[in-house]
Amino acid sequence: MSIPAYAGIHHIQLPVSDLDRSIAWYGEVLGARRRDKVDHKPSDAPLFAVGLEAPGLGVGLELRLNPTAAAGMAGCGPLALGVDDRADLETWAEYLDTIGVEHSPVLVGIVGWVLVVPDPDGLKLRFYTKVDHGLDPSQIEYHSPWLENGPFGRSGTAAAVGSITAVPGGADELESLLVSLAEVARKEPGNLGYHVHRVAGEPDKFVIYEEWADPSALDNREDAPGFSAFMEKAGPLIAGEPHVVPLVRED
Repeated sequence: MSIPAYAGIHHIQLPVSDLDRSIAWYGEVLGARRRDKVDHKPSDAPLFAVGLEAPGLGVGLELRLNPTAAAGMAGCGPLALGVDDRADLETWAEYLDTIGVEHSPVLVGIVGWVLVVPDPDGLKLRFYTKVDHGLDPSQIEYHSPWLENGPFGRSGTAAAVGSITAVPGGADELESLLVSLAEVARKEPGNLGYHVHRVAGEPDKFVIYEEWADPSALDNREDAPGFSAFMEKAGPLIAGEPHVVPLVRED
């Protein structure tokens, strides 16, 4: 039996940890509009996925609430959008600057120029030129932290996992402060991902995964103003000492 035919790509699904935040982000960055008729909301359960329509994408974009998958894919680039040339990338970089969205510099990809834009969960949206850059292969930026894939332990990067426990009755307030800290940390120079998780079955306990472009960025993160402000507010809400484990890639 021969391989049956299929008719192209129907839609693209991306995992997210916060639907409202990601809907707003993809709307601002790509001009994506929500298609209410394809909302995933059973009559007996809350909304868990939405469909978006982005100009120029050509297929639907689904954002599905799955914090575990979103954290696991942080650093990966599942969606690459085409632009004509480097001038278009420069225009995109200028636009992203005006709306305050983090992005890479224009980088040398394998055959074209590329601009990398992390979404709120650290998935790397890439804009890639259709024209070749024509440069020598030795100039390809394979080892740029913006282009390397994987959620942690990438060559030259530094990562850590921390655990923190709230005092009785303080978990919700601490969670709010941790989420705000994550948003600030993602904007710090060298940050490649910062994700907060609540431990299943232990509602007072949180686990934080963070990745930085190099060990010095990881070591210096506590000197950032955002961290000092967090500790000032969160200190009374924390039971005991936070526990941080540096990660080293072994494979």
